[in-house]
Amino acid sequence: MFSGESSSYLKREIEKNFNPAAKEREDRINILITTDILAEGINLHRSNVIVNYDLPWNPTRIMQRVGRINRVGTEHDRIYVFNFFPTAQANAQVPLEENIMQKLQAFHDTLGEDFKYLSEDEQVTSHKLYNVLSGKESLEDEEEGSNPELAYLNVIRKIRDYDQTLFEKIKHLPLKAKAARRFKSIQRNATVTFIRKGSLKMFFMTDGDETREISFIDAISYIKADKDEPVLPVPQEYYKHLDCNKNAFDERLLLDDEIDTEKTRQSGNDAKMIKLLKAISKCKSFTDEQDEMLIRIRKLWEDGEIPQSLTKEILKSVEGISDPMQIYYEIYDRIPEKYLEDRKTRKNFLSGNKQVILSAFLYKGEVDA
Repeated sequence: MFSGESSSYLKREIEKNFNPAAKEREDRINILITTDILAEGINLHRSNVIVNYDLPWNPTRIMQRVGRINRVGTEHDRIYVFNFFPTAQANAQVPLEENIMQKLQAFHDTLGEDFKYLSEDEQVTSHKLYNVLSGKESLEDEEEGSNPELAYLNVIRKIRDYDQTLFEKIKHLPLKAKAARRFKSIQRNATVTFIRKGSLKMFFMTDGDETREISFIDAISYIKADKDEPVLPVPQEYYKHLDCNKNAFDERLLLDDEIDTEKTRQSGNDAKMIKLLKAISKCKSFTDEQDEMLIRIRKLWEDGEIPQSLTKEILKSVEGISDPMQIYYEIYDRIPEKYLEDRKTRKNFLSGNKQVILSAFLYKGEVDA
């Protein structure tokens, strides 16, 4: 059994028994009982049977669980998924089953999934349940419980598949594309801007005085328009708004950089961690690869790369453990991957120039075309 309270050492034992790519394979464990703690980031496809005792509201969790055994490289011809459903009385009060079925069907219809996760009622190619998910074909009438991001993705997919002329036009829109429209619900004229730098993509909205980051869904609610909506002129005020949004993006980049490069001094808990790493490195049971990783990890603390809060958390987790191998895995598993990547890889995330992709100027109330 494995839960959030289990050790990293036990996790390694599970991998030996369930991960076909494990360097050391064992066949001591036949049944694994776990929480969602093992729903992602681990391969378990030496097994081909999964039992979902509970059904979470978010169907992505079910997909993540099944994805542990339904993987490329499995030696099994069939994957078996068993699900416990709520009783009819309970489901009448909280329609959990229908909610998950509808959302899973949206994945099938939008993303082309061809694996049935919940029941044989899932329709891999039909849009039948998608209409239930959305309430109606129009995005304006989405029912509570639907996933608006999937709904917009479905719109894009329909354009790609059935209106190639429009899709090509969208693909070749120039950077800094801008448009203006009226939006009755705002109190002042405003501008929404989509800005990208490397893999960082963000939306900002400003009225010239107040600028804030907004989510994709919020941005789309301001930008989406009917195809017959009249074209409005972009006023000079737009350029002031654009500068505000660009400055807000730059400030966010600066903040992220400060957080990413947060360092601690080599004293107190840092010194304790370095001493601990030196001590366990004397163990003869480590492989050459693990010895190299220990040197790399120790250098992180020697260079002040690891935040103090994380150091304190790791020291607490290894308190009372005497096995050097178990201590190694406790430390290794708690270090975020970004610290173990080389600096070049970390910088690639924000490589390239800042790009304004598109903007929408929003007039308040009625405006003459």
